[in-house]
Amino acid sequence: MSVLTDLATRLDDEGVATLDTNLFRGRFPDEPDQCIALQTFGAPAPRIRNNEYLAADERFNVQVAVRSLYQGAAETLANSAWDAIQFRSETLTSGRFYPYARATRTPSFIGVDDRGRHLVTFDVQVRRLRSAGL
Repeated sequence: MSVLTDLATRLDDEGVATLDTNLFRGRFPDEPDQCIALQTFGAPAPRIRNNEYLAADERFNVQVAVRSLYQGAAETLANSAWDAIQFRSETLTSGRFYPYARATRTPSFIGVDDRGRHLVTFDVQVRRLRSAGL
């Protein structure tokens, strides 16, 4: 299961948004106007290797982007996601163990899209351990 699916499922389980309804992995769809999108971006190489020299320690950077017609609504939804997505030492629904997911900054307004919808984002550093070969 991908890290985006794991984190999106966590946000869904926490009641922040509903996966594939107003919570998406990858790009924003055209609709709905108010939604959350998760996307990975460059991250450091794994630091821990197993006996076969395969990565045992995976690291990800994830951007959480929120869109809404109203800036206040976008900020409120982003703050709810910010609270729910951070954790330490948890096994998520997928059965994968994550030592942490931590935001590197608070939610920030970054502008509006081509349809005048407000955008608020923050970034999360994520570390996941592989279940086999440790």
